[in-house]
Amino acid sequence: MNNNNAVKILNEVDCLYLLIGSKHYIMLIFYLLYEKIITSMKKENEHYDIVLIGAGLVGLMMALFLAKNKIKVTLIEKNKLKENNDQLKDERTTAISQGTKRILMKFNLWGLIKKHVQPIEKIEVIDNSMHKSLTFDSKILDEGDLGFIVENNLFKNFLIKEVNKSNYINLIDETIVRDIKIDDLDLDEKAQVWIGSKIITSNLIISADGRLSLSRNFVNIKSYNHFYRQNAYVFIMQHEKNHKGIALEKFFPEGPLAILPMKKENRYFFQSSVVWTLDESLGDLSKLTKKEFKSEFLVRYDNHLGKVLALTTPKTYPLSLTYAYENFKNRIVFIGESSQGIHPIAGQGFNLGVRDCDVLLDSLILGIKSGMDLGSPEILSEYSSKRMIDKRLFITSTHLLNNLFSSRNTTLSFFRSNGLRLVDNLPLLKKGFMNLAMGLKNLNLNG
Repeated sequence: MNNNNAVKILNEVDCLYLLIGSKHYIMLIFYLLYEKIITSMKKENEHYDIVLIGAGLVGLMMALFLAKNKIKVTLIEKNKLKENNDQLKDERTTAISQGTKRILMKFNLWGLIKKHVQPIEKIEVIDNSMHKSLTFDSKILDEGDLGFIVENNLFKNFLIKEVNKSNYINLIDETIVRDIKIDDLDLDEKAQVWIGSKIITSNLIISADGRLSLSRNFVNIKSYNHFYRQNAYVFIMQHEKNHKGIALEKFFPEGPLAILPMKKENRYFFQSSVVWTLDESLGDLSKLTKKEFKSEFLVRYDNHLGKVLALTTPKTYPLSLTYAYENFKNRIVFIGESSQGIHPIAGQGFNLGVRDCDVLLDSLILGIKSGMDLGSPEILSEYSSKRMIDKRLFITSTHLLNNLFSSRNTTLSFFRSNGLRLVDNLPLLKKGFMNLAMGLKNLNLNG
């Protein structure tokens, strides 16, 4: 409250001094000040049907999915959301499955990026220690490309542009959520989101603030956390040979090496995104000189795409597994990495998050048509139950795959080698794995 308001209140009670005397004068002042402050706070507080916290790729997707269905949403993000923001610089790439492409097409979002994605026509899986390999070819299923690779920075900028021009998205950026109150609410009371000195009320809070989710902590949602003791070194490689749309996943006992094809942006060279995972016992390779790092990489690279022309400076990401024990609570629901953060071994984290958005939207639309409160447990439990199988499947499979291919155990090596041979020789089994990885089987699971 500013000084002008205080002066006004004092002027209001000055005339009462002569009527009531000094005995109750001070008490009256405090009472009127209190009433004025409370009234002012109530006016400052705002109500929104849906509050979405977090504007990573999945959070932006959720906001746009709602907006495309003419459902208003308030999006809260700690960073400033504008195109080409320095804070958005991210040399990582995102793997988009065929199933995710179809979801984006449904919401008229695929057109934003289709000219900038690199289709994956084949995936080669190599067990380096056993000299066994497995190839997935898009021609086997006749469902289109296996997936697509897009640059994170480019992808996010396109989505931010769409968010900024939508009339259905109320953007509150450069704002930190300080607390969330959902406990001990009556049935007709709304959730409270504290931002600065302001309290926002909402029928529904959607949390998309990542695997280190503060929202989860605010509402006391417990989570399982497993640290792999692995570091992922992410960088872009320029090379002389055409990758021909082939993605390579090469497994070593110390961790997998993924080389993912990128869109050709220069006539003089080809480029690929590299995710090189190493056991942390090998030390922090980011501390090496560029020459030393390149030498270590070339040993495992094995001239796969010819001469390496250049490497960008690698960014290091410690790897972990996180999943929330509850997908929802009173008027709050979790999507993307605030619900599950998985190992990047199969490039499925983003695609899981998109399916979260798609299913949650369907549940909300059904609830709206039925005249239900958006934060009702019936809506949120339906979302949670529909996503349970898909989530658990990929949480478990990526965890086991990493452990299996990183193990030096001779028995596991035997099963690993024979497993690759078995999948390669059984067309139906291979097709089943491809449907799953492409996000096509998952769409059926989601109804």
